[in-house]
Amino acid sequence: MKKILLAVPVLLALFASNGSVLASESEVEKVNNLGDEYQVELTYEEAMQRVSELSGEPVKKVKERYQIQNQKQTKKSLSVMATASTSCHYIETSTNIYVTSSYQPNLAAVLDACNSGSFSWLSNKKPFYVGLVADGKKFDGAIRLEVSKSGFNYLINGDFNNHGTMTHQGTAGVNAIWTTTYTISSASNFYKSYYSGLKWRQVTR
Repeated sequence: MKKILLAVPVLLALFASNGSVLASESEVEKVNNLGDEYQVELTYEEAMQRVSELSGEPVKKVKERYQIQNQKQTKKSLSVMATASTSCHYIETSTNIYVTSSYQPNLAAVLDACNSGSFSWLSNKKPFYVGLVADGKKFDGAIRLEVSKSGFNYLINGDFNNHGTMTHQGTAGVNAIWTTTYTISSASNFYKSYYSGLKWRQVTR
């Protein structure tokens, strides 16, 4: 079985969830054209750009938030890298969420990952981004992620509306369990309540 994480210089290597290569693109925004589940290995700059696209924040603001989030972990991370000779990067995953036969948004996550020799794993650090690509609907609810070395469990619970102003309230948690919250103001034209149940998303193998 192919290993999911591969080091690819300059170009992004795009993978389906079964590990097969889909394409190679030099422009990060081309990821938006992939409709199904995928995962892609990102450099720091690529990750900052993708989070900017997913969140709607300017890249400068995304980088400032990244520096604040990682300030307390920098010394520890550098120590681990030096002693374990690891190579670290980011992975963006997109997971298809079946709400109805005609509406299936995607769960997007940008996670820290590392490899050392033939071994690859996810960090249990706070994900840099977790959110729904809602495709015109407005989500009011919560997304729970529990990150392990090979992937993550997720649970989505909330309501979808056709209209309103959706706000990503951020991600909080401890010990590899993280919750992202969305709120809606001026919600109207209710679409559907949704509860995913606990599901698993494999990332490394």
